Amino acid sequence: MDKDIYLHVSSSDSSQYFSPNNAGHFCLKLNTPLDLNGSWVIGVCEVDMQNIDVSANTGRGFSCVAIECNICTGLIVNGVQRRVLRVMPLKTDVAEVYPIVFYVPIETRFIDTIEFRVTNGACEEASFALEVRGEQEVDAGHISMTLHIKRLHQT
Repeated sequence: MDKDIYLHVSSSDSSQYFSPNNAGHFCLKLNTPLDLNGSWVIGVCEVDMQNIDVSANTGRGFSCVAIECNICTGLIVNGVQRRVLRVMPLKTDVAEVYPIVFYVPIETRFIDTIEFRVTNGACEEASFALEVRGEQEVDAGHISMTLHIKRLHQT
């Protein structure tokens, strides 16, 4: 596989395989697994976060959230190596398109599932708004992203 790959992912995807998926932590099962030969990187092109509970997160002293992903090597955040794709300011109902994409290396060759976490500065799942359905509180948050996976050219 030598072409760029764009993936649009959502916290509501793959719920038939991963029923506990929510905006703060979700897994995605790819319809067609990726078998990546050589060196590849991944970056976030755009993010749309709905119903993030800004007051709950800022009340605990957090001004940003990090999007973590299990297939990448990540970034150093606050002096700690974490599997972070992107750090973004904490805003309500965020929809961001990034003209400059930061890429991090992918450390896995064969990918059939991808796991994502949206965390705060203490590496805890970020808080999203809850809504009451019947007698239960249910996570009302949602996140979707477009990811760009590209191969590094060999010299």
